[in-house]
Amino acid sequence: VPSSLFMIPSLMILSMGKNDFNGPLEIGNISSSPSTLGSLSLEENSFNGPISGSISKLVGLTFLDLSFWNTERGMVDFSSFLHLKSLQTLHLSYLNTSSMVDLSLFSDLMSLGELNLSGNNLKISETLSLPSSIEDLALSSCNIAVFPKFIQNQTSLYSLDISVNQIEGQVPEWLWSLPALRHVNISQNLFNGFEGSADVIQRSEKVMIDISSNAFQDPFPLLPNSTIYFSGSNNRFSGEIPRAICELVNLDTLVLSNNNFSGSIPRCFQNFNASLSILHLQNNSLSGVFPE
Repeated sequence: VPSSLFMIPSLMILSMGKNDFNGPLEIGNISSSPSTLGSLSLEENSFNGPISGSISKLVGLTFLDLSFWNTERGMVDFSSFLHLKSLQTLHLSYLNTSSMVDLSLFSDLMSLGELNLSGNNLKISETLSLPSSIEDLALSSCNIAVFPKFIQNQTSLYSLDISVNQIEGQVPEWLWSLPALRHVNISQNLFNGFEGSADVIQRSEKVMIDISSNAFQDPFPLLPNSTIYFSGSNNRFSGEIPRAICELVNLDTLVLSNNNFSGSIPRCFQNFNASLSILHLQNNSLSGVFPE
């Protein structure tokens, strides 16, 4: 990618993601000509080597995606992004870096609405506070071992992905009380239960819930009526499939495979004739006539 591209004074959007560009990226000297570039997408190419510190000069950026940049296990100076005060969307996932990402570095990006740091090693302090403006937070595959407490203060959070980590114990009760949260992905962790009463999830307004590939056991959680997608596969649920699931009139996808459910399929599943499009029940101990 020629550095001269970044010198085009009228350029506002540069989108070159998902190509085969390779080598290091040189942004060049743009200090003499402040960039009007507002959106830069370079994700999923074959760029390698360090991320240029000159990126800090692109102060007009509101959108930046460098996902899957291969830094070849080198260091990344994440402080370069602190100068980009207008950022609303920042994707830095899977950088293949030896650097640990200190989440507190992003505390001053007050316009940030979407942050994806999946596939990196994170440093999360007890006193961490991220901008309350964040609506979409993805921290998948970040070697997180303790449920991040700072999430409790993310009052604008709509979508949370902390899948593929090593978080143990119970899912905190406060998670389901976050006022804007609708999409929750806590799959592929080591959770074994839920804090609070049996209806703690049901009292929320979640739309997408993925708790698959954990160590959850009975009781099966009561789900909110707003649920469209639920996956509880690869857990340790047993007994009969709860009839309460039939009350989820908006349910489109239900995945309960690889558990130990027994008995027959509830007759009330026929009530899904207007909504349910995907149903996975394989690898359980279900029996009887289909349906009940």
